[in-house]
Amino acid sequence: MNSAIEEIKSINTKRTFVACCALGLAGVFIFSILPLLIGTISTTLALNPLQSGTIISTYYAGYSLIAITSFIWFNRLGWRKTVRFGYLLAALSIFSTMYFDDYEGIVISMLFLGFSGALFYSVSMGIIAKTEKIDRNYAFKMVPEQLIPSLFVVLIPIFVIENFGLLGLDWAIICTYLLLSLFSSWVPENNIHSKKIDFKGLFKSKLPLFALGGLLISFSGFLGLWGFVEIIAREYNIDHNDSSILLALSLIASTIAPFISGLIGERYGRIKPIAFALLFMVLTFGILFLDITLYSFGTFIVLLILFYFFALPYVFAIIAKADITGELAVLSSAALAIGSMLGSFIFGAVMEYVSLNMAFGFAFITIVTGSLITIFVERSNLHTSTVTLIQTA
Repeated sequence: MNSAIEEIKSINTKRTFVACCALGLAGVFIFSILPLLIGTISTTLALNPLQSGTIISTYYAGYSLIAITSFIWFNRLGWRKTVRFGYLLAALSIFSTMYFDDYEGIVISMLFLGFSGALFYSVSMGIIAKTEKIDRNYAFKMVPEQLIPSLFVVLIPIFVIENFGLLGLDWAIICTYLLLSLFSSWVPENNIHSKKIDFKGLFKSKLPLFALGGLLISFSGFLGLWGFVEIIAREYNIDHNDSSILLALSLIASTIAPFISGLIGERYGRIKPIAFALLFMVLTFGILFLDITLYSFGTFIVLLILFYFFALPYVFAIIAKADITGELAVLSSAALAIGSMLGSFIFGAVMEYVSLNMAFGFAFITIVTGSLITIFVERSNLHTSTVTLIQTA
């Protein structure tokens, strides 16, 4: 009993929140700079598009494997030891990319780098799910996850890659991980659960699974569109320099949005903020019916990212609240990973073999559908809580 109380106290401290911010950043860091990293590797090793795509897929595969199994190991391994192992694995993986000058070696390194990224992000999401101020903590955790990689992508090519190439990029990544690892001692110790998993009890409540499905569906559409922004810009004859500015503005929007969500917190519940964001995302898609210019397309992308990232912390919180077992909320990282893979593939396939407008339609339908599913789950959560309170009284 005392150990459980101590665990709750340690989870709701500022040190733990900072540690989770560092872990979240470490978890999304490679994912966020992947185009830069793969582009530099491809140029250095003279890889063809198929080889570059295989490297990307290998990273996603490693990440997804660990993320999908996170509900098994999250409460059954020591968090602090798991995190330190992840940093060691990440460092070894990056060092491997420095000394392997062949394609096969890079593929293996990226697989293990995916393992480490999923370890970091799953632990950070799982711990935040156990805190008291879930909405605010998820929101503020997302700010450095968006801000730091954005600065890295802007500054590192100018000051590092231009002068030192892939070796300089690798050292910059290692230094980033080294700084983040300093916060690993602030990761709280946890009460390790029994190794036996009660799968029947685990999936007794379907609400967290519906919420995770909603996140996966909406993120597949959003990420699919976001991943093709520069290619779409070329379709509309938008200059490369202008599209770079557009990407920079988008990254700023993705940083500001969760910060605003964090300031608002649970003041208006969770349904109203998501419904508000969904309404404006639907209206934002209406811009595509206008003549597409740099300004109209730029407005569409920036507003879509702004409202999607405003709603995302509330979606994470809904999943955590629906998870009465305390085992499934950690799968948010898996939903994001799988959504990323499926969304990029489907959006690209529809764009290639059908039309760009149909690809936009795919993004619209998935974002709306996924958002409505999470709203349904939250309404069910509130209804269940009300019934429980009445029965208790």
